[in-house]
Amino acid sequence: MDAAMQIDTESVVAQLTRASELLAVAAAIESSPKQTDRDVDLLRRELTAETTYPVSWLAEQLRLSASEQRILWVMVAHELCPSARYKTRELNTEQAVDATIDTLRRVVYGDKPNLQAWRELGADGTLRKSGLVEIVEEGPEHRQTVKLARRVLALVHG
Repeated sequence: MDAAMQIDTESVVAQLTRASELLAVAAAIESSPKQTDRDVDLLRRELTAETTYPVSWLAEQLRLSASEQRILWVMVAHELCPSARYKTRELNTEQAVDATIDTLRRVVYGDKPNLQAWRELGADGTLRKSGLVEIVEEGPEHRQTVKLARRVLALVHG
């Protein structure tokens, strides 16, 4: 394997843990009847914190934004971590096994609709055009379910 593609297992575990924690915070905020702007601001600040990823070469090659990288990490956590999968299902507004575009949007970009989310999660976004994520179930855009492409999972597994 090329040295640039080697995976630092500890970093992957750390990023999965972080993605799982973000899902937990998002689920708690979403289910809280006393949700405050401060809670949402704290989550948004956590989501926008810059991090170095073990697969940073992929982000550099495809020029992925920080939020597109977070989408990938949330989806990796969903694939590999049972508690992250459970938390994702809690956030889904539909009875879906995989994450919906709406769930990813709320976890990564916050509750309010935003143009960046629309562009990055849409059919013309880098994640879908580059084949990093795939639509599992068609339907209205926000209810479509998505999964990681097999090649991304292969990369994660080394």
